[in-house]
Amino acid sequence: MKNLSQMSPQFRKAYNLLVERRGALTRVTAMHYGIMNLTARITELRQAGYRIVCTNKKDGFGNRYGEFTYAPLMLPAPASAMPLTPGMQGVI
Repeated sequence: MKNLSQMSPQFRKAYNLLVERRGALTRVTAMHYGIMNLTARITELRQAGYRIVCTNKKDGFGNRYGEFTYAPLMLPAPASAMPLTPGMQGVI
């Protein structure tokens, strides 16, 4: 993958909104941020190795739309699943 600074400004905006901020993007919100071709930016992110998923949703009028989010492959383990530190076994 190219260095992030070598990517297009629209790619960097999509990366910042989805990956760094862990936000969600629809076509309308993408256009608000100056991302005119969201499909192309999603394809570029996926080709760069980022797992971007689309969730189908409906608005209050029944119109369907897709919402894109970043889904990391490895989710952090909950604190209850963390191994106990040495010397703390059996202490609850």
